[in-house]
Amino acid sequence: MSVYHYILAWSENKPLYLRDSLRRILNASIDNDDINELTLLVKKEHGDDTVNIQPIFYDQTHIPTSIQTNNDYPKLLGLKNPKNISALHSEADLKFSEDGLTVIYGNNGSGKSSYSRIFKKLCWSRAPNIELKTNIFRSDQTQQQVEIKIGFEGQNIDWIWNQSNESHSLLKSIFVFDSECSEVYINKDNPAEYKPVGIDLLESLIDVFNQIQSKLKLEISQYNVVKPALPDSPVNVPISSWYSQIENIDNKQLNDSIQFNQRDIDRKSFLESILDSPNPSRDIQDLRITKSNLQSYFQKVSEIESYFSTQAIVNIRDFKQSFDSTKQAYEIARNELNDLNTFQSFGTSPWRILWSSAQDFAHSSNMSDGQTFPSNESLDKCVLCQQDLDEEAKRRMLQFKQFVLNDISSQHNELNRT
Repeated sequence: MSVYHYILAWSENKPLYLRDSLRRILNASIDNDDINELTLLVKKEHGDDTVNIQPIFYDQTHIPTSIQTNNDYPKLLGLKNPKNISALHSEADLKFSEDGLTVIYGNNGSGKSSYSRIFKKLCWSRAPNIELKTNIFRSDQTQQQVEIKIGFEGQNIDWIWNQSNESHSLLKSIFVFDSECSEVYINKDNPAEYKPVGIDLLESLIDVFNQIQSKLKLEISQYNVVKPALPDSPVNVPISSWYSQIENIDNKQLNDSIQFNQRDIDRKSFLESILDSPNPSRDIQDLRITKSNLQSYFQKVSEIESYFSTQAIVNIRDFKQSFDSTKQAYEIARNELNDLNTFQSFGTSPWRILWSSAQDFAHSSNMSDGQTFPSNESLDKCVLCQQDLDEEAKRRMLQFKQFVLNDISSQHNELNRT
């Protein structure tokens, strides 16, 4: 089994683009169109559904046929009746000797190159990517065809090729060498070392892969653009934080975030109106005043709302209940002084002011012991009218003292002030 067959067996479980690359390398020199198509096959095999190219695998038809014989090998004995191939006569008959060397010669235009093209197309050649031209001197749409005679194991095999068929397997063991085939051996740099037949196939495969890699890197580099930097002014806004993580956002989130809705349109119009303002400084001042007013209104409304909170209502009810209880106790204490025959405004704030003034006067004039009022001389003589007090008046003064010092009275006064 030849090296080509080993390579074929090795490639059967390899990626599709590799198997197609082997076929192209064997069939012809790799050009830029081949690299483009192989690059598309790489993308297709990795999930690109937009690629419509179908790979053609490297198989038995692309390599020389290994034939087991008893010192026999296929021989090309003849070619005849070429149909619609270049300007060859449709009844031409080219024969080869079974032994020795056959020389084909003739004038320019006699068909030597056309016959050579047929051989390179059907036999094995390092330059097999041959297109058989039709006869341009006729508007003939007949399918191209030629009859080949092959000698093998003592028998002659007549085989007809047409442009829709592959070559005969026996022809693949016949090698064709011409100036184009010599390109591999003569005109290219080849180290002077022995290499088994077919090794150059793998070397060419490496070169093809390098070209595919370079092309893919070039395409990828077009997507690796530098992300535009934002100005310093919007660094602290939410969109700046989102933009800094944009590489980690999937496509759906990205599309949802960049939708320009009506709110964005309104915001854009508003910002444009600000930029178009003839006096932006005045507008800024007005906005600041408006902001301050709104904050003040908000504070006042919040304060009013606090009065109507659940806790505030509970406090008011508790305060009302405490006031009613204290007032009731105050009235009871006040009624106890009814027998003193007091005047109508007794116990009111003006009365208390008068009492406090008399107390201060007594303390400052040494008419009391300095702590208790009435006491000492202030209990014998009125500090206001300077008249002597009888027993009834003294009793009244002591009752007034008791009333003023009473805790209920103090609580009532405090609640009234509240």
